Amino acid sequence: VVRVAKAATLTQVSTTTIRGTEVLVLKFSGPGVLTISGKHYRIRRAGAVKLPIKLTSAEKTRLRRHHKLQLKFKLKFVPTRGPAFVKTETVTLKG
Repeated sequence: VVRVAKAATLTQVSTTTIRGTEVLVLKFSGPGVLTISGKHYRIRRAGAVKLPIKLTSAEKTRLRRHHKLQLKFKLKFVPTRGPAFVKTETVTLKG
């Protein structure tokens, strides 16, 4: 019997606040390389990855005035085994 490991995927996207900073929380089912906003992050094992969200001054103003802000992130994940995929995620910040 030959067992083939499944390709790692992005399983969950959420946000949280840690010490006043908005943080994007991504959960992966295995290792690989994540590219978001032109930066590369090496994911060494399955689990959660926390990335700080840096807002521009215009985004901060909009969040302060409207108490809600939607952000779109283009995520590219290349797992160690399996095909790469690109996914666009929309996250709503409330404040």
